[in-house]
Amino acid sequence: MSKGNRYRIYDAEADSGITDLWATPEGMQAWMDWVGTTKFWKENSSVRHIKVKYPIVGPMSGAFKFTDEGERRVAEISFGAFSLCLMTAVHELTHLTKNLYREGVTNEQDHGPAFASMELRMVRRYMSAKEAVLLEKAFDRHKVKFDANWNV
Repeated sequence: MSKGNRYRIYDAEADSGITDLWATPEGMQAWMDWVGTTKFWKENSSVRHIKVKYPIVGPMSGAFKFTDEGERRVAEISFGAFSLCLMTAVHELTHLTKNLYREGVTNEQDHGPAFASMELRMVRRYMSAKEAVLLEKAFDRHKVKFDANWNV
């Protein structure tokens, strides 16, 4: 059985050559707070605050959940031990962008071509253009489905 886009994305991220471990959960929280203030984020997500939870125990390197507080859209991103890095953060943030996350969709549907395209945009915006190119090349190597015009 061939891998779906979800596992191809995971493999591409691991194979991208992007190595960016973060020093502290507090530093990651400060970075997330900054992301939440950017015009790009405000235009592409209804989430207004992102909480960092680190470390969690389990097989996942990262996960997200919504923890709405009244009228304010809040999300929590959890990082597994030794996975506090920007690539994991950007992956989980991508789930929180408009038109991607929908209740009831499967993990495979949630990691489709639209997700991969937005993840490339997020990497370019919140990491660097160089890292976006590295990830795009890894997507090509791993046959990840994404919109070739993602950077237009």
